[in-house]
Amino acid sequence: MKFIFLSAVLFLSTTIFSQKSDIKGNVKSIREKVISIEKEVYPKSTKEVTYIPLSGEYGEFGIINPRNTEKKFRITWIDDIHNSYINYKKEFNQKGLLTNETWYYSNKKIAYRWEYSYNKNDSLIQNKKFFGDNTDFTAYNITYDYQNRRKSEFHIASDNPNYGSMIIYEYDLNSNIKKISMYSSERGYENSAINFYNTNNKGTDVKIHVPYTYQKNEDGSYSARNDSVGTLYQRKKYIYDDKGMLTEILRYRNYEYNAKNELSNRIIYKYDKLNNLIEESYANPDTVSNSKFYSYNEKKQKIRYVYKSKYDNIEIDYIYDNNLLIGINYKNKEQYYTIIYKYKFDKKGNWVKQIKFVNGKPKHILKRKIKYFN
Repeated sequence: MKFIFLSAVLFLSTTIFSQKSDIKGNVKSIREKVISIEKEVYPKSTKEVTYIPLSGEYGEFGIINPRNTEKKFRITWIDDIHNSYINYKKEFNQKGLLTNETWYYSNKKIAYRWEYSYNKNDSLIQNKKFFGDNTDFTAYNITYDYQNRRKSEFHIASDNPNYGSMIIYEYDLNSNIKKISMYSSERGYENSAINFYNTNNKGTDVKIHVPYTYQKNEDGSYSARNDSVGTLYQRKKYIYDDKGMLTEILRYRNYEYNAKNELSNRIIYKYDKLNNLIEESYANPDTVSNSKFYSYNEKKQKIRYVYKSKYDNIEIDYIYDNNLLIGINYKNKEQYYTIIYKYKFDKKGNWVKQIKFVNGKPKHILKRKIKYFN
C-alpha cells in the first residue's frame, strides 16, 4: 500500500500559479527553451550556426510536476556543464495568474499541457493535465471553505471515469493544516497525514495513520492486515532553536518496511548571526554521510558552495555583477571548469537570451520570448 496522496499534495502545494516575481512588466506569455550548441563563433560571425538538441528530454518518467522540472533545470544551468532539458510556453491572465502551460519535446511535438482555473479569490480550483496533443487528461478539482482555505481535492482521469481519489483537509484553530486524509474509489479510506505544531505555529511532527497493522511472518517479513483501529506511526520530527530557526529534521522509516518507529536519517542545519543557512548535513542516522556549506556576501547572495562526502568534494564560487550572476568556478576531485554567462535584455529589462560558456567555449543557449499586455 502506497501513500499516493503525498505526491498529489506535494504538486499542488509547491506549484506556483502566478507570474515569476523576477520578471518586470505585466506578462502575457513566456516562451523558453534551451539549445545545445554544436558549432558557433561568438559574438560576431557570418557563419551559419548549427544546433543540436539536448539528450534525455524529460527523463524516464516524464514531467510529473512542471515546477520540479523547471527547478532541476535552473540548478543544472548554473552549477553544471551539462543541463537537463527545458522547452515550454506559459500564458497568464492580466492578474498575473498562470492559465495555460505547454511543454514540448525537442522535435517540437507537444509533451504535456496544463490548464488552470481560479475562483473569485484567485485561488486555484482546477488543474487539468493533457498528454501530448490528444484530449485525454487528468484533473484536480479543488474546493475551499468560507475562509478560502483548501477543503478538498478530487482527482479524476478521463480515460478511467470509474476511478478517482479524494483528499480532505482539516485545520486547527490557527488555520494550520492538522490532517490530510486520502480516499480512493477502489479502497475507500487509504491513509492520513497528521501534523502537530508548537505555540509558534511551527510544525513539530508528522505522523501517518493507516487502516491496517503489520504482522510478522515466520521468515521475518511483515504482512498487512486490515484493522478497524489501524496504526499511527512517526514520519518526521522538526526541531528548532531559541530563535525559531529549524535546526534538525528527523525522518523515520515507512512503517511497512519494519513495523517500528525506527529513525531513518537526519538533516542538521546551522546558521550565521544573520540567520543565513551556512551548513546542511545529512546523517544516516548517527554518522554524517555528506555536508553542504554556504557563504554569502553583504547582499546575502550566495558566493560559495562546498559539498563534502566520502566520495566527492565539490567547491563552487559564484561571481556577480551587481545582482546578476555572470559566472562560476567549479572544482571537484577530477575536474575544474569555469562557466561564464552572457545576457541579452529586452526593453523591459528582462533577459531574453543567455549564452553559457564552459572554459571559454559557448555550449548552450537559453532563449526566452516574453509578450506583455502593455
